Amino acid sequence: MFKINSHLFEEIQTSDSQILMVTKYWNPEETENIIAQVEASFPDIIFGYWENRIESINGKNIPREKLHFIGNLQSKKLRDIVTTCSCVHSLESIKHTEKLEAICSELGIHIDVFLQVQLDSEKEHGITEIDIPLFLDTLKNLPHLRILGISGMGLAQFSLKEKTKEFQKLLNIRDSYLPWKLISAGTSRDYEIALNMGIDVVRIGEKIII
Repeated sequence: MFKINSHLFEEIQTSDSQILMVTKYWNPEETENIIAQVEASFPDIIFGYWENRIESINGKNIPREKLHFIGNLQSKKLRDIVTTCSCVHSLESIKHTEKLEAICSELGIHIDVFLQVQLDSEKEHGITEIDIPLFLDTLKNLPHLRILGISGMGLAQFSLKEKTKEFQKLLNIRDSYLPWKLISAGTSRDYEIALNMGIDVVRIGEKIII
């Protein structure tokens, strides 16, 4: 059975950041074991558990309040996302924003959201900075959605300079439009840079275990 990487969690704990654990790599039994180990040793730094496919959530028994969704949102999957996840880190469409509100209103529940900011101009996903005020104005009138901050998915292959520039862009945008809110970013490949720059929530998967 897997053993968690205690050094990783200690790094995050020291930095005053939190971890969004990527559980999509493991089956239900493995996921349960890993979560049990982490919650026994580092409960205060767990921001939540991340899945990116509704289908892979089945059988994992992760409570809704701890389960987060990161991935491309599809209209036909929004109801399933709302009922199984308490937070979406990849909101980038006004249409999806309004549909999430309608579903939450119907079901009498709330959902937290991060606006996903475009970091790579060659990728179609993400909100450009110029569109952020429109999203914020829209969210003001949607009482079942609570905005926690911004998120970003950057380059998969990168230099230290490129990744530093990406995280700095997120910091600048957050401070300009959503001061005191959170930033969700980073991966197992660049989490140390993210921690050094003060990213609030780092997303880590494969490096969770050793």
